[in-house]
Amino acid sequence: MKRARWSDLIRWIGLAFILGLPAQAQAAAAESAEIVQLRRLAPLIMDDPGQAEPSLRAMAARMAATEPERWRLYWAQARVAAALGQGEAVERLSQQVPAAGGPTAAGACALGLYQRQYVSARKAVQTLEPALAEEAAANLDPEVRVPCELGLARAYAARGQSGLSLRHARTAMVTADTQPDALPLRALARSNLARFLYATDDGERALFYSDEAIVLARQSGLATVLAQVLLDRSTLTPHEPAYANLRQQLRQEALRLWREARSARGIGVAQLNLADDALQAGDYVRAEANARAAVAVAERSQLGPDLSAMAHHNLGLALIGQGNTRGGVALSRQAIAELQRIEATQRVADLLYELATQLERAGHDAKAYAVVMDYRPVHDRIVTEDRQEAVADLQAQLEADVLHARQQAQRDEAALRAERERLADLRQRTVLVVAAVLSLVALLAAARYRVLRHAMRRRQREHAALAQLATQDALTGLANRQHALDRMGAMGVRAQGGLMLIDVDRFKRINDRHGHAAGDAVLVELAQRLRRAVRTDDLVARWGGEEFLVLVAEPARAGATAALAARLLADVAGEPVTSAVAQTPLAISVSIGLADWPTPADARSPTWDAALASIDAALYGAKLLGRNRAVVVFRPLAMPADAAAAQAALARGDWGHLDGKVVR
Repeated sequence: MKRARWSDLIRWIGLAFILGLPAQAQAAAAESAEIVQLRRLAPLIMDDPGQAEPSLRAMAARMAATEPERWRLYWAQARVAAALGQGEAVERLSQQVPAAGGPTAAGACALGLYQRQYVSARKAVQTLEPALAEEAAANLDPEVRVPCELGLARAYAARGQSGLSLRHARTAMVTADTQPDALPLRALARSNLARFLYATDDGERALFYSDEAIVLARQSGLATVLAQVLLDRSTLTPHEPAYANLRQQLRQEALRLWREARSARGIGVAQLNLADDALQAGDYVRAEANARAAVAVAERSQLGPDLSAMAHHNLGLALIGQGNTRGGVALSRQAIAELQRIEATQRVADLLYELATQLERAGHDAKAYAVVMDYRPVHDRIVTEDRQEAVADLQAQLEADVLHARQQAQRDEAALRAERERLADLRQRTVLVVAAVLSLVALLAAARYRVLRHAMRRRQREHAALAQLATQDALTGLANRQHALDRMGAMGVRAQGGLMLIDVDRFKRINDRHGHAAGDAVLVELAQRLRRAVRTDDLVARWGGEEFLVLVAEPARAGATAALAARLLADVAGEPVTSAVAQTPLAISVSIGLADWPTPADARSPTWDAALASIDAALYGAKLLGRNRAVVVFRPLAMPADAAAAQAALARGDWGHLDGKVVR
């Protein structure tokens, strides 16, 4: 009897979450047979969308086109298609929701949730923000609005906008609380808010809302909801050895509950989280077992390309950790290819970064470097799109401000003309009154002119700031890559002067151990040291990620660029970087590839592209030779395959090795 009651509860709450039905449903006798069937399918839609998809398709063929609640079927189909990564189907179904009489915002929300999971956080924000505007959201049922508010909160969190993510997470909780009897909805809203609070270091309030979520989930009696809340609670435990057992217990309990409810999706998610924990702890045997279990679930049930790809990727990382590099890389590449097929750009970048990190930990520097070369264009594309969007938004705002100022000036001018006509009429009555009024108008016009002149000067300063943004790196204040390329292009087709490419050694390890904020502090400090080391006329630019470019336009003497590199090596390695976010000073070093163009072996300089390729190869050689050193190009050479090839280049005299002095 207990199992039967749980089944009924799951059916009703699944209907609330997936279809967005009102809490006060009409009597079953007044409903169509299709709507009753839709209620019965609600748990399956939540737990195993792949199995629910054929039934929903058949129901769509049977349901009358005039059915008032048909839009809820389209909403359910859109959520299933989103979970399975079917972008075209989500877009089509999201348009059918309002066409069938449902809220326009509900269709947009379904599309936005798909974009957040598979496309990019940027596109999800562009879709969900208008859909959840005050007027649009007023027509949304809480069961539809809450998951959409949480989706927007996750999208803002992925973009680093923690304030906006917290605002929408709180809105989701307040909206859920308008239905006191909707315990699962209220529990999940609080659990998500707790995760966002924890991410902003508000641990005390995060635990408070997490405790409330667990109480509400237990009161609901739904194993699937309690499992998700416990899994979320496990993410609030610190990543320290003392909390490892607690985190494992919470995740194992979530897995047990999902198995009890026979939720294929929940089991897959739990196994993936356990595999992640094992990978972080370096327990690759346990990571392989959990990842294989997740792969098995993905193969038995349609969990969507996102979860399936993550399962194969985690299995690949576990195999690499156990020495099966070839098989592990093949599995990870297979997962990345699947995400590339559906254009999940952000997930592709994340998986490439994790693969490169695992290969480096396993001692495969050359393979890791090859993966980094694949990661860079994907990462650069994401950064470029975000930057272009920011510049476009700023430009649009500036243009709107200018247009508003012009319209205001036109209105003021029209008002001034009307005032002058009125004064002309008054002039016939009395000279004194006219003189007084004309003086007043002159004062008003002068004040308005000063206001407009101030506004135009402010617009000019904002345009200047926009131009600086296009040529300056936002983090370090240095010139950006495009500005460096423009500077080299202005110097002519062929390279002239000293050129060096600098890369922070083991920068990913700093991010992994101390966080991205500490990594940013290292980049800012290195930028300041580079700026102090060069002359006023030399160019220092952030080339990308942890790479910097120095262009010495006219070296003062032969070997001046090499001498500068020697000073930089000593300066960087000689003083650790202190950061408020790192507990201890961070010892860092750099590797450098450099040359003076033309080189001693060739009186004619190569093109800038060829020169950059040469110093990039030299930089890679410095990494292969042990890092914390520089390699000087005497004769251009292609990218070395390994450390032996780099040593051979030194022996032939193609390169010079710089470690305080140049050895020819």
